[in-house]
Amino acid sequence: NSTSGVQSGEEMSASTTLSITGLKPFTEYTVSVSAENRVSGLAGSPESRTVSMTFKTQEAVPGPIDSGVNIKDAVLSWDPPSEPNGVILYYEVRIYPEGSSGEAMTYKTNETSFDANSIDGLEPGRYSVQVRAVTAAGAGDYTEPVTVEVTGSPSSGSGLAI
Repeated sequence: NSTSGVQSGEEMSASTTLSITGLKPFTEYTVSVSAENRVSGLAGSPESRTVSMTFKTQEAVPGPIDSGVNIKDAVLSWDPPSEPNGVILYYEVRIYPEGSSGEAMTYKTNETSFDANSIDGLEPGRYSVQVRAVTAAGAGDYTEPVTVEVTGSPSSGSGLAI
C-alpha cells in the first residue's frame, strides 16, 4: 500500500471526479472519498459518508538490472531489477562479437543466471554479453556490456573465460 498526494481532511472541490497521477506501476493503492454536508449535521457518522476503493496499477517495463552481470566459471549471474514493475516473465541474455554491430544471439531464461557453456558453436574470440528483464508490458534496458573471451573451438567445445 502506498500513500500519495491528498491528505486526510484536505479540501478538494465540489467535483465528482478525481484524477490521481504519479502512481507507481504494479502497486496496490486504496483511495477513500468522504462526502461532507456543511449545511447540517444530519448526514450521519463520518464512516457512513466514506467510500473506499482498492486497485492495483498496471504492469510497466521493468527497471534496469542494477547489479550488472557477474561471471564465474562460465556462469553469468545478476540480481533482479530493484523496480520490477510487474511479474518478470523471463530474462533475455544477448551475446555478440565485441565491438560489432552484427547479429546478436539471444537466449531466454527464467533464472537470474545462465550457463554460457550451453551456447553451441561460438568461435574463439571476445564477446559482449548483456541481460535485461521482461514483463508483460515489455522489455527493460540491457545491462552495460560485459566482455568475455571464448577459448577452444566449436568442435572441441567452447570454454568461456573473462
